[in-house]
Amino acid sequence: HDLSCTYRTVVLPMPDGSFQAVTAVQPAAEMIEVSGRACLSEALVRRLATARGTLIDVVAPSTTANYGTDVVDSINDDVDPRALAVIGASVDAEMRKDERVVSSQTKATVIAGISAAASLLLEITITDGAGPFKLVLLVSQVSVQVLSGAS
Repeated sequence: HDLSCTYRTVVLPMPDGSFQAVTAVQPAAEMIEVSGRACLSEALVRRLATARGTLIDVVAPSTTANYGTDVVDSINDDVDPRALAVIGASVDAEMRKDERVVSSQTKATVIAGISAAASLLLEITITDGAGPFKLVLLVSQVSVQVLSGAS
């Protein structure tokens, strides 16, 4: 069990009096708890949206140095078929770091966007102790959006 933490956009007041929308991983306002595959899916998405070495952990800091692969950073790279294979392999390696994951297979695809902004579609087949399930993510320059996953 864990608190549900997903991407939320909130509008924050700025010192100059303006307001700015900020998207970040945050607990649900209702403080909803999740368990099972929904909990696993959220944890895996957070792994893919956290740059390695940036996770704050005051309990066991030595475990955080190898946590995370920020797939958002891949958006600005020149993405050819070889780079897509590398992205898929790095996603799979990160997924397998979670002790609940038995295996992971990722297919990464570039989706052309409006005004040349591209996104990545990550189709991930995760196998846990109960068998396989799909986790499909859309990665943009600002966030990782879950298109489908375990609930």
